[in-house]
Amino acid sequence: MASLSVQKLFSVANKTVLVTGGGRGIGKMIAEGFVSNGSTVYISSRDAAALGDTASELSAAGLATGMGGSCIAVPANLSTRAGCEDLAAALVELVPPEQGLHCLVNNSGASWGEPLSRKSGKLNWGWDRVLDLNVKAPFYLTRALLPLLWKSSAVAQEPSRVIMIGCVILNLISHLISLWYVFSARARCSTCH
Repeated sequence: MASLSVQKLFSVANKTVLVTGGGRGIGKMIAEGFVSNGSTVYISSRDAAALGDTASELSAAGLATGMGGSCIAVPANLSTRAGCEDLAAALVELVPPEQGLHCLVNNSGASWGEPLSRKSGKLNWGWDRVLDLNVKAPFYLTRALLPLLWKSSAVAQEPSRVIMIGCVILNLISHLISLWYVFSARARCSTCH
């Protein structure tokens, strides 16, 4: 029953993956898992220097495992539709045309730490920023990457995947709950259905 082995069923060796927010935290851990198991992983975030350091670290770790995984930094600001489209255009140039993109991990996100009751005089006080990155960006990026995602799913048994990471954090400050991040995380989850 070699066809039912875990390595055969769940192997990510020789797959191409994009992890947004891959320079640190959860995104870095996700990227590390793919690289350690033989994937070519593109990571993106706004901090080009930190992203380059992470890509070097993960590529070295990938070599050490002997699985052949590697990591490539692609700096991008996904807070705008143009930024999402620019990242997709960069990947079209970087990903080998015959391979496509097997997995997109939408991990980038933002939160806002003002109390809900604050009246700063600023319209939406960060709410637009949170929704732009947590809800709009995954939609725009996924749509812009459809040609690469479709290319990798030419084999019926192996469709490409889009993974949405949403983290819900309640920030308790002076007995006030910061709900805007929770709302945007729920909105992000509802875009998956």
